Amino acid sequence: MEQTQPSVFIQGANSTSAKALILQLRSQAKLGLMCRKPSELFSALEISSQTELGTLIMHPMFPHGVAFFEGDALQEEHVDAAMATYVELSETALTGYVHFPGSVLLKAAHQTKLSEWQQVMDTNLTSAFIGLKAALVPMRRQGNGSIVLLSSVAASRGLPNHEAISAAKAGVEALVRSASATYTNIRINAVAPGLINAKATQKIVENERALAASVSLCAIKRAGEGKEIADAVAFLLSDKSSYMTAQVLAVDGGMSSLGFPKAP
Repeated sequence: MEQTQPSVFIQGANSTSAKALILQLRSQAKLGLMCRKPSELFSALEISSQTELGTLIMHPMFPHGVAFFEGDALQEEHVDAAMATYVELSETALTGYVHFPGSVLLKAAHQTKLSEWQQVMDTNLTSAFIGLKAALVPMRRQGNGSIVLLSSVAASRGLPNHEAISAAKAGVEALVRSASATYTNIRINAVAPGLINAKATQKIVENERALAASVSLCAIKRAGEGKEIADAVAFLLSDKSSYMTAQVLAVDGGMSSLGFPKAP
């Protein structure tokens, strides 16, 4: 396949950071966008709700083409089928894959039901493994590519009431390192956000006390924005990071590197 421009598949395209990445890449790359509710993505991007799924369309917003897919990131058959269809439609090498699906559970271990633990593991770690496997199919065939998974500051710093999400995201980081050692011609990295102003974190961001407690752990005293995560992901997808693999890029206002203040 002759590559004419970057071609990127984004899983979990409805997240705040994913939408920021889409807007950043739309004029540079062909895009495959998958999420559970494409109608919400169409609305956010001001795309007609009548847009056909599973086909490559040309649109003023997407001059190189875009394909939308509906599916569950935890259903391997959905992800594999969407990936295979997109690669066939795009007629270019798959230069990048980004995995955004995730969830937040803030509960101490003794308050966490086993079903809640399993849901966090599935949503954050198992789905990342499924997406990684799907992206490896075309990338192994073509001999190159860049994969970016999403971790969290909770994977590297001990945060209270984060037991499930900390374990799941630590698993994502371990997956990145091991897969990088296995597939040495494919770059595999992660971005680890801190507190980001997004739909999933509104209970924290909109709670004055909770927000103050979170930003007190950061050198940059505010929550991050989706665009700042998108900038980091775009860097890892690009040739500007061509000598980087098996890395976790922290975008957390300094939280992962700073000592925590003493408890009152």
